[in-house]
Amino acid sequence: MKERDLQKAILDYLNALEGCKAINLAISPEMEVGTPDIVASMHGFALFIEVKTPQGDLSRIQQRRIQQWQEADALVLVLREQEAAFQMLARLNTLTQDTQATLVQLRHRLARSRQQHSTEETDA
Repeated sequence: MKERDLQKAILDYLNALEGCKAINLAISPEMEVGTPDIVASMHGFALFIEVKTPQGDLSRIQQRRIQQWQEADALVLVLREQEAAFQMLARLNTLTQDTQATLVQLRHRLARSRQQHSTEETDA
């Protein structure tokens, strides 16, 4: 499978998932060289994907960009084969969905706590 065909398959897979939006970052004058091929939001988490064929190697600048995104706490994957990519993305989808649900619960608890604290100050 060619790299561009794998990119399209991954994009189609991601965009079919509920809570996920993905685009292929086409080369433009404003984009840094070595930026991963695909950027996605999966349940609110930034995800960057570099797509390579099984024989493809990451260039030094691609390795550096991946490191920079990882240092910024972004999720970064290098995906090489369709079936393995779909399995990894399915697992990641479940994890981010579960994490997002936990974050929503924590936000609600924090909001209730703030509201109670505000009410107690008003009553005092």
